[in-house]
Amino acid sequence: MKSAPDTTLRIDSLQWPVTVLGYGARIGIWFQGCSIGCPGCCAKHTWNADEGKLVALTDLLAWIQHLPLDEVNGVTITGGEPFEQPAALHRLVAELRSSVDFHQDIDILCYSGFPWKRLSQRHGDILQHLDAVIAEPYVEKLASQWLRGSGNQTMHLLSALGRDRYAKASKRTNGLQVVVAGDDIRIIGIPNRGDLERMQEKLAGLGVVLGEKSW
Repeated sequence: MKSAPDTTLRIDSLQWPVTVLGYGARIGIWFQGCSIGCPGCCAKHTWNADEGKLVALTDLLAWIQHLPLDEVNGVTITGGEPFEQPAALHRLVAELRSSVDFHQDIDILCYSGFPWKRLSQRHGDILQHLDAVIAEPYVEKLASQWLRGSGNQTMHLLSALGRDRYAKASKRTNGLQVVVAGDDIRIIGIPNRGDLERMQEKLAGLGVVLGEKSW
């Protein structure tokens, strides 16, 4: 791995493998900090920028480099709002393209709650490194679609690889992945409306009471 630029990122969490936020087995990177604050968001714990961990880009890339890279199909970047750290996001995606020794094609999928028009006008330097972007704010009353929390959110395919893997999105459905991380249980993926509340009720019926929640 080449040396990475000296920069830091505010990160909520990192996860490998993620199997529900894109094609195949993926590296998941959750940025910390979001000023958009969509009502009904299931990741409110990522809103406060001050609660994230400052992670050096060199350390993040070193962690990635020690993963089984021949098994990685892609990277999903979400949050939080990644585009509220544009310089760090730009360096991250550029380094993923140039410095990590992936052994097969990987796609980079990035989520944003900002409108696509804003992203395309302000962040072309970042978009050139991405294969797909899911944009627009979450709207709680609208039904979810594959990889999208609400139907107003749009998927933008920016490369041949992105089009190959995501063009038939309308025929696919969401799933959830449960991960135990220390004292926390993380639910990764796009829940349908009411899924988390129904899960909480089912667990309560079994005598399992959830403590602090992210939604």
